[in-house]
Amino acid sequence: MKEIKSKNVQNYVMNDMVFKVDLPRLLKEIAECSKSTPYPVTFTILTRVLGILAERAIEIDDPALNIIMMHLGLYDGVHDKNASKVISRLRKLITDNKKEEG
Repeated sequence: MKEIKSKNVQNYVMNDMVFKVDLPRLLKEIAECSKSTPYPVTFTILTRVLGILAERAIEIDDPALNIIMMHLGLYDGVHDKNASKVISRLRKLITDNKKEEG
């Protein structure tokens, strides 16, 4: 696992008090309310690209990236009651890795 070099990324993934958004649901809601605009087609394409991004993030399996993807609602199950446990486990991996490198 690579070290997190960016303080912004470090602060975001290690903090519970951060902005979270269910991006797929937000895009869907905007598209449904904007039938007479180009948004529905644009957001459909964006949703597909975000799905590809999520697949790649799963392949990479980086704890910090996984937390970010969960906060964006791009992984299945992010609304489960176990999501906070998964995030805690990912943070522990980050912390343990930092100790090993330091």
